[in-house]
Amino acid sequence: MHRLLLALAVTGCWTSSSAPPPEQPKQAKIKDLVQPVKIEKQEVVEEGGEEGGDPCGVAGGVVGGVVGGVPGGTVAPPPPPPPSAPPQNVAPTLLEGNRIAGNRNIIPNDVTKVEIMQAGKTKIIGSWKLCIADTGDVTSVTRLKSSGFADYDRKIETEMRTTWRYRPYQINGRAVPVCTAVTYIYSQAAPTPPPKP
Repeated sequence: MHRLLLALAVTGCWTSSSAPPPEQPKQAKIKDLVQPVKIEKQEVVEEGGEEGGDPCGVAGGVVGGVVGGVPGGTVAPPPPPPPSAPPQNVAPTLLEGNRIAGNRNIIPNDVTKVEIMQAGKTKIIGSWKLCIADTGDVTSVTRLKSSGFADYDRKIETEMRTTWRYRPYQINGRAVPVCTAVTYIYSQAAPTPPPKP
């Protein structure tokens, strides 16, 4: 174990005209009493920054930033929110129970009725995918199968988009977006043939 001795030399000034103090007996030099010890320089890197930097980082900062940032460093933006879950598919009867506005019975106009009759059809079927937001508003209407009559298809899609409204659909007490299938089956009687003479 090494000992390190520290010697302080105290000097003074005398301003009196008296004779200087008597000379002290010679003492041994400190280097003769203490063996020199070599102390190597050690670099100290403080926490939170570069050598000699502020351990607390840069003053100021950004809400949600990194503690102990360094000057000129970049702060990563917060992660984006998780993507919203895609709408769940529900049975048409379940969603129909939540309808608060709009007419379910959408029938063709008179021109389309004549076209159906002239085509010799008594029944036509069309299907659509209907999606609503967690607020109950219709967000999309997508045709899955045409009725075969463009005017009737447009009428159905317009009515569904503009007039249908729902109470928010809830799963486990939480309003969620949902989709369902809506099928229209329209039947009309075949014209009665004229009586034979």
